[in-house]
Amino acid sequence: LVDTGVIDWKMEDYPLTLPWLAVEFVDGGIEGTALDERVAYSMRLSGFAFDPERAARAASMIAQGLDEIHAVGVVHRDVTPANVLCCGSGETEIFKIADFGIARPLGLKATFGELAIGTPGYLAPEQSLLTKDTIGPHTDIFAFASAVFFLLSGEHYFTARNVIDAYQQARSKDRRSLLATRGLCKELREQPQVVKAIDAALAVATSADIEQRPKSAGV
Repeated sequence: LVDTGVIDWKMEDYPLTLPWLAVEFVDGGIEGTALDERVAYSMRLSGFAFDPERAARAASMIAQGLDEIHAVGVVHRDVTPANVLCCGSGETEIFKIADFGIARPLGLKATFGELAIGTPGYLAPEQSLLTKDTIGPHTDIFAFASAVFFLLSGEHYFTARNVIDAYQQARSKDRRSLLATRGLCKELREQPQVVKAIDAALAVATSADIEQRPKSAGV
């Protein structure tokens, strides 16, 4: 966020005072501005999603961003590859969490009354059906883990198309393995034990039991 303000505007005979805000312009260049675009570009170019070094850099930056968001008492509630903006390349590549349209202070269940809002496939169970569990940092960690699976594989961790599907899949103990995806890079595919460790970490981070998930994205 760069700046905010208001401007006086007249619509027909009605004077209006309209708020405005200025945000940073992120130029992604040929590889794409959003994380999902960059993963798609990598898939087209090489046949694989992010390599281990690039994936680690992306995951680390997103985790740092989430920790900062949570430190000021805010839950993003829609952490998806489409809501992570990217610029630069190689070692200078930067990943920035964006689109705080449905972000809210800790403890608030929904944006509008009891309406569940978010992206199916990245919705934690407590968010998809507004269960008794409070939405909190653990909700973003669930979505973050799902995004990590995507940047490593080019595929969605959960294939839900609606809120009900999202809830049922998230409550299930079954989780996809990166080894079963086509976009996993060769470097990781040749290290099945490492991949299984990543699978286990993602399964914990997307546990239906919020107490089982890591306490912060950076853990």
